[in-house]
Amino acid sequence: MKRKVAGNRGFGEEVPPILLHVIPYFIQKGADSEDALDFFNYYQAKDWCNRKGVKIRNWKVHAWEWIWRNK
Repeated sequence: MKRKVAGNRGFGEEVPPILLHVIPYFIQKGADSEDALDFFNYYQAKDWCNRKGVKIRNWKVHAWEWIWRNK
């Protein structure tokens, strides 16, 4: 049985994320804060849903894909 822990544990499972968690993640992966802000605003406008309209469960998966596509 998986135990829920309050707050962000750093695994990307807290959606929507806090922008102050997104920016350092992008910087750690070699992107810049502008990319992080673009990512955040894009998914914020989509209510944190993927292309099929399903709620995102882990924002870091989508962030990594965003970074990889924009390198």
